[in-house]
Amino acid sequence: MNTPLSRALAERERHSPDPTEVLAGIRAGVRRSRRRRRFAVAGAAGAAVLVLAGGGLLVQRLPIPPVGATPATDGVDAAAAGPVQPQPCRLSFGWLPTNLAPPMRTCGPGGQRVLYPMDGGPYLRVDVDYSGWQPPLSGNGWEPVVVNGRTGRMAVRNTRALVLFPLPSGRWVDFEYGVGQPGGPRTEKLGETAKRIAEGIGETVAGTVRVSFAPSYLPRGQRLVAALDGTASGLTYREGSGRALDRKPVQGLTEDGIPTDRPTIDYGVGYSIRWVPAGSEPTGMELGERADRDVQGLPTYLLNRGRTVIVDGFHGGRLSVLLHEPERIRPTAPTAPPTGELLRIAEGIRWTG
Repeated sequence: MNTPLSRALAERERHSPDPTEVLAGIRAGVRRSRRRRRFAVAGAAGAAVLVLAGGGLLVQRLPIPPVGATPATDGVDAAAAGPVQPQPCRLSFGWLPTNLAPPMRTCGPGGQRVLYPMDGGPYLRVDVDYSGWQPPLSGNGWEPVVVNGRTGRMAVRNTRALVLFPLPSGRWVDFEYGVGQPGGPRTEKLGETAKRIAEGIGETVAGTVRVSFAPSYLPRGQRLVAALDGTASGLTYREGSGRALDRKPVQGLTEDGIPTDRPTIDYGVGYSIRWVPAGSEPTGMELGERADRDVQGLPTYLLNRGRTVIVDGFHGGRLSVLLHEPERIRPTAPTAPPTGELLRIAEGIRWTG
């Protein structure tokens, strides 16, 4: 699984994410040890589903409850149904190093991200934080850095630099620029390059993200967080506020020795929907166990104890629906899978072209 994992994009690795993601959800630079593999190659659509699901690939054959005949009218929020409006991207760059691969963007009301994946050259990941968290400006392994008159912090290692700094809006930018795998030979001037990138980052309009599908059913309370473009396209929804909770940040250490801290974010339960064109996912990638019933007449598979559904052959690609669960409620023992709800969402996905 190293190749698919290294190709995944993200939203936050414990969710989604989102993708979603998931955005999922988001503080990638300070959660280094689990994100590094995502930059090894350009993003692969199908692999993102596996990373965002979190945990191992525990495949189980499960019976699927009958899907309702009218999914668009039961439990749906009006804002979740119908075509998804183009999502504005407000993360712009005044200067970038050469030889970056084509970027992937995640844009929407709950977050902004740009990823220039590693493709035989340097890589860059930039997130704008929407949680309201104010990271400390000092700490072991970090040094103060002033970006356009505002104080942030930076950590530099042999092959990468991490930077956190505030924008004029008060939102914090969390980004990582690197040129190789951890433990590689030392690369000079990484800090200088990272600071120059930081000085050109802004929140001006920088294009939009559009997707070609939309859900006609979502559980009540779900709202759009972000849309993803690139090799894959996707949507991330959640019910939580997306704000940092008033708790002590989780402390950690990256694989190359940078101390980290990250807040607990109120994501709530959420869902990511991804579509990838045929041939874009890694060859030989496992789809999971064939489900007892199909979605929209297409072969359907289950992963992660029924928390991920993959529909093969959906408009010339693969459709995936993934459940995000907050860490605080994630069960330690197997529970009844949410397969029926995921199948209902997948059955209601409509292609908008």
